[in-house]
Amino acid sequence: MARLGRRSAVLDPRDHRAAGQYTVAAILIAEALRAKRLVPRLEGHRVLARHVSRLAARPAFAKAYADQMAHFAAADAARAS
Repeated sequence: MARLGRRSAVLDPRDHRAAGQYTVAAILIAEALRAKRLVPRLEGHRVLARHVSRLAARPAFAKAYADQMAHFAAADAARAS
């Protein structure tokens, strides 16, 4: 819980953390925070919840997520055959 508070404090004044722009780091942070075990904890951290929502709405995030799901689907199909 303390880590989420520290992350909120870092992101509060800005939308991104690395290199002053959106990077793959932003996608990785959003994906980590979206993990099912953390989603309920974000309720008390509005800054992080908004940050994850904004990142997840970005086209680069949608593409990365779709690519990841396609990779998993291909691996499942290969195992099944």
